[in-house]
Amino acid sequence: MLVVFLTVSVLVGLQRGVLSDLDEVIELRRAVLGLLPPDHFARFTSLDILATCLQVRSMQRGVLSDLDEAIELQRVALLLYPPGNSLRSSSLNNLAVSFQVRFKQRGVPSDLDDDIHDL
Repeated sequence: MLVVFLTVSVLVGLQRGVLSDLDEVIELRRAVLGLLPPDHFARFTSLDILATCLQVRSMQRGVLSDLDEAIELQRVALLLYPPGNSLRSSSLNNLAVSFQVRFKQRGVPSDLDDDIHDL
């Protein structure tokens, strides 16, 4: 239930253009992740959602450290997705978008190489 609430909070905050709502959601997502044991079945989804929130905040504010953290979280989430999980493809897509955004911001060709390698 908390996951649904947090997701709705992100959407409402972004629709209103209130970035402080996104900041609050990121902090709450971090708290949720901190409560989940490493082997919890929902850990990979929580990592992916937090990474997506950081990605959005990075795109809104241009904070590169948020994008770097999003990429690291997305990589960890991919390692945790069970083989054949239907959400794996969306997680791969989110990671690819993060690499593309980082490439556009920094112009470092290795980001595109990482993008291709991880896919």
